[in-house]
Amino acid sequence: DEMTTSRGLMTFGLPAQAAKRLGLDPFTISPLGTTQAAAQAIGQFQFYVRSFGTTGSAIGLILPSVAEVGSEYIVVNASTSCIVWPPVNGQLLVSGGLTATGVSGAAGKGATFLAVTASTFDTFLSA
Repeated sequence: DEMTTSRGLMTFGLPAQAAKRLGLDPFTISPLGTTQAAAQAIGQFQFYVRSFGTTGSAIGLILPSVAEVGSEYIVVNASTSCIVWPPVNGQLLVSGGLTATGVSGAAGKGATFLAVTASTFDTFLSA
């Protein structure tokens, strides 16, 4: 449905910045590497990411280092398992503790990352 995309919301008069946050614009990304340094970057405005990995050696994604506070990034692992890393010098809050390591998700599972600072994210993993 065109109305739920950012572009569709803007045609109805919603300001561009609000439309970027509220619109559902899925991005398909192929993860890279198995380390933070080799991971494929998620863009600052890529709020809904569908990860399609192809091999066990290409499973890494890295969150943006310039996230706006309050931004939510949803990552769905559509094919293989995936590791989502915080940005360099960033952290993820997982299970009550901060970590600079990535979080793994199995195929068919997802996670939501809420930016509490530009490079620190609260992490919610699907069951």
